[in-house]
Amino acid sequence: GLTLLQHISGLDFGIDQLFFDEPPAAPATASPGRMGVNASTSFTFLGLALLSLYRDRAIVYRQVLAIAVFLVELLALIGYAYGVDELYGLPQYTGIALHTAIGLAVLSLGIITVREKEGFMALVSAATPAGAMVRRLLVWVLVIPVLLGWVRVMALQRSYFDTAVGTAVLVVSLVAIFSAVVLRLGRRLGISELETERSRAVVRETEERFRLLANEAPVLIWVSDRAGRRMWFNRAWLGFTGRTLAKEEGDGWIAQLHEEDRAGYLAAYGSNI
Repeated sequence: GLTLLQHISGLDFGIDQLFFDEPPAAPATASPGRMGVNASTSFTFLGLALLSLYRDRAIVYRQVLAIAVFLVELLALIGYAYGVDELYGLPQYTGIALHTAIGLAVLSLGIITVREKEGFMALVSAATPAGAMVRRLLVWVLVIPVLLGWVRVMALQRSYFDTAVGTAVLVVSLVAIFSAVVLRLGRRLGISELETERSRAVVRETEERFRLLANEAPVLIWVSDRAGRRMWFNRAWLGFTGRTLAKEEGDGWIAQLHEEDRAGYLAAYGSNI
């Protein structure tokens, strides 16, 4: 945080060479011993994210900070992969070592995923068709542009085509690939929805058959949800109590219990749910 403040204010707090000396004009260094703006910003953001790690109200705030750090370090890593010094070697702006960029990127991913059931990660980690689709899309979004960008840079360096043609080819390739990915995921989602609807239809048919059989049974039968609230009563129950289904549903049936028996019955009923 203090290093970032030095970059912003232009002041020198004398902390850059407390432990190690560095000669002036060292590569990718704005001042001897001082980390670059991107590294100092990343450390500051990660520190703030760690401070709010277990504060429920700061879930989105923490994840946004970690995502920002990951993107900053991704830019530096792309610079190293592409051989573009400007993305990682400008002293005043992007100076950062490869191992530092990797370490900060890994740390930011750890903070993003440490509480995977909260914030943005709740959707990414969800065991639902939407969650599966997001995970598949993220792989393509993170890998394909970086790979195609590397191909474009290599082709330009070897003078296979000029900048305009390279940019056009890159754009068309991205459009074609992501269109294919979206269509394929849409098809899978459609199949999943069709299978879900079929399963629901089977469940509805099974429930209807059960109710038909239960209504013919000469015993009192009811159906309750997981919380113990009764949702349905068979014909024998309604005939025995002389009440309608609407009056019995939920907790309506409790009114038929004798006052002296009600507390004990409900306690025994609740303990067996």
